[in-house]
Amino acid sequence: MGINVKYRADSLTDFIPLNMEYIRSNNYPDAPFLKIFDMFSPLFNNGYQLAVCKNDCVYASGHNPDINFHIVSSTDHNENAFNIKLFLKYHPDSNDFYCEIRYDDSYVWTRKDKFIYKRKIRRNMYEKYLGFYSYSNDCYVRCLSNEHINKFVKFINTYFGDLVQNNKLEAKKCAIENNKFKLNEDDVRLFIDSINEVINPYNAKCHFATEIDRPTFRVYVNNNFAEEDSVEDHRFGDNFGKYIEMLDWWTGSNKYSYMSIKLSYQENKWVAGIEVQPYYDNKFMTEVMNWKTFVSDNIEDVIKYYKEQFKKSHDLYQKIYNVVFDK
Repeated sequence: MGINVKYRADSLTDFIPLNMEYIRSNNYPDAPFLKIFDMFSPLFNNGYQLAVCKNDCVYASGHNPDINFHIVSSTDHNENAFNIKLFLKYHPDSNDFYCEIRYDDSYVWTRKDKFIYKRKIRRNMYEKYLGFYSYSNDCYVRCLSNEHINKFVKFINTYFGDLVQNNKLEAKKCAIENNKFKLNEDDVRLFIDSINEVINPYNAKCHFATEIDRPTFRVYVNNNFAEEDSVEDHRFGDNFGKYIEMLDWWTGSNKYSYMSIKLSYQENKWVAGIEVQPYYDNKFMTEVMNWKTFVSDNIEDVIKYYKEQFKKSHDLYQKIYNVVFDK
């Protein structure tokens, strides 16, 4: 059915249901759409839907108006298993439709946890199972009939029925994991608040990194007090801010340097480690600070470890500062 293309589920958008409410809100004429809804009723009876995308040109007026829409298993992109895009030309005199399947805009969607894999449906399947003719990049019939719609239902049930159920199950499982991840976020924010109580007086502040990927959280530490949560582009310090009074920043560019802490909760354990150090790598700093990957059953132990490390960093900074400046 074609090459898979991988997307994050949260990067996709929902379809818009094609119904009379949508038709009338856009001032489209009722007649052709009432005919479509009547013809496609066997699809509705099997749980499938008609839908449009935000940027679709749904209706183009004229003596023989053009109509575009999709057949989908669900308008919710988290559960949808396929979309087959149709182009119809309505003939009001005979009350029937010329129909094309837009091959390049028709896909199978396979859900696996937080990712969706899209692939094209082979063109010859439309010819073999739907009785459509092939030309150029699309497939067509000169007059769409009830027989074609019944073939659509059989085709979809046969080839995509299991996938529809799989995607519903995967979406539910993903929602459960996302809810667990959200609960873990509360612990990470407790970590941030607790550490900030210690390091704020040292002109440093922890920020929750909003661009996260389950199961990993990130916390940025810098001297930017103007922001709370942070995106990756804002992970660096503020050159107009104060110097951070901790040894870890002593050999870095100081104001602009940042620390990145990676936290994840797996198999009922918190794992925390330094992902990016603010100082240039050297043996002295590595041996003196001795940062380790810390593993614990609870976030409180992680908080305690990082508090002690940051206090140690400040105390060493203060001692060196006093010697250098003869305090």
